[in-house]
Amino acid sequence: MCPANSSPRDTSDTVYRYQLRVFQVCFLLVCALPCVLVFILLLPALASFMGSGPQRSSMLVIKSAMLLAPGALLCMALAYAANLLAAILNVLFIRLRVPALQMPQARELLLQFYADPRWLKRNRGSTQFSWWMSLWALIAGNQRLLRLCRRLTAWTVARLYAESRP
Repeated sequence: MCPANSSPRDTSDTVYRYQLRVFQVCFLLVCALPCVLVFILLLPALASFMGSGPQRSSMLVIKSAMLLAPGALLCMALAYAANLLAAILNVLFIRLRVPALQMPQARELLLQFYADPRWLKRNRGSTQFSWWMSLWALIAGNQRLLRLCRRLTAWTVARLYAESRP
């Protein structure tokens, strides 16, 4: 199942690193960059919106809330889309980069990513997600998103590894 010069642990670490990179790249390309671009493109309109009308502190708070709520919703929606896309692209990328990985082991390794303790970082005795995962659709407490990613990964593994079953 694995190349002769690598152990199953090496394959597991390689698969994990590839998966982590795919998730990071998808988050960057699908969520972070579009949100920054939207903000930059809308900055002149936002400045004129904030400058018009009465300038009392209560009005500034209301205007800020009107701007931040849709922006936060857009960012979360894009982060969800990035997660779901990454769950599918992970399998494709692993299939191409680790061709020695076969169906039973591939499914196990790819699904292990969603429950692996390496997702977590130790910080002063408490377990926390790294900073980019905390921004990443609040994944630290989002079990529904993790279940959906597991289902998408399992479905994609079944489709891409169908011909390699023993």
